[in-house]
Order: sequence, then C-alpha cells, then structure tokens
Amino acid sequence: MMTILTLSSVFMLIVENGVQGANILTAEDAIWWAVVTISTVGYGDYYPITPLGHVIGAVVIVCGVSFFCVISGYMASILIAPGDHEQLEAYGNEMRADFENYCNRVEEKHNNLLAEITELKQILTQHNQNEIKSKKEE
Repeated sequence: MMTILTLSSVFMLIVENGVQGANILTAEDAIWWAVVTISTVGYGDYYPITPLGHVIGAVVIVCGVSFFCVISGYMASILIAPGDHEQLEAYGNEMRADFENYCNRVEEKHNNLLAEITELKQILTQHNQNEIKSKKEE
C-alpha cells in the first residue's frame, strides 16, 4: 500500500505539475490526494485535471478498493471460520458415530451367527435322535 501511495503521488505530481489549472502542485498535495483517493474518501480538495491524471486516479481507486476488500475478507474469515478445536471435536464426533455404527453391525452379525448356530444344534440333535430311533428299531 505504501508503494502505491508513493508511486501514485510521484506520478501525479509529475503529470499535473506545470499544467494550467492544476491544483496538485506540491509533494504534500500529491501525498494527500493519494491517501484520500486510495481510501476512497475523495474530499475533492485535490483532483487531477489531465487525462493521464484521471487514469492514475482510477488505478489508485481500484487498488484502494481491492486492498480494503482483501483486508475485510480476511478479517471476516478469521471471525467466521471454525477454530482447530471445533474442527477436531466435529471430526471426533464423526469418528465416534462411525465406530458406533460399525459396532452395531458387528453385534447384529454376531447375534445372527449365534441364532444360526442354535438352529443348527437343534437340527443336529433332532437328526441324532432320529438315527438313534432308527437303529433301535432295527
């Protein structure tokens, strides 16, 4: 920003100096004009009158608006963005939910296997009893 202020002040003084009707005549006038213009305040006490001065003024205004937009966007992102602690907590909660879901699926499969084993034991017991009966009848 200091570079833009310095260069625009120097260029404006070079461009406007010696032009009839110009009101930016000293370095102080040029620096004041640059500060007021880059901050987009624009008091109107100093202003360029040459076409090249207008171009320099437009560039300074665009640079000033861009600079303050970047600063305000950065500040907003700091205030709005979640902190590391909140991100870690959210990640931990997500991992905990995934783990509980996994445990529930494992428990369900375990219960299904136990039920199937019990059913197979009953079938095997019944089959053995039928074989014993058939041998006794022979």
